[in-house]
Amino acid sequence: ASPFVVKEITGYEVGALPPIIHRKPVRTFIDSKVMSFDKVYGGGGAVNALLEISPEEIKRLNKAEVTDISKE
Repeated sequence: ASPFVVKEITGYEVGALPPIIHRKPVRTFIDSKVMSFDKVYGGGGAVNALLEISPEEIKRLNKAEVTDISKE
């Protein structure tokens, strides 16, 4: 999506987009390999902020779908 569309749908700029708490519901996918990590890092709502969160929390809060996305 374009930067404009990302901000319009989520309320956040590209580079600041957190993996949770978007303005509108967003269909969310998590790579099954990511689920093996205790913590991951993503945008924290501002370009100079990061969010530390567990993949399980992302899955729960977004009702995310776990699927195989990455190649080996």
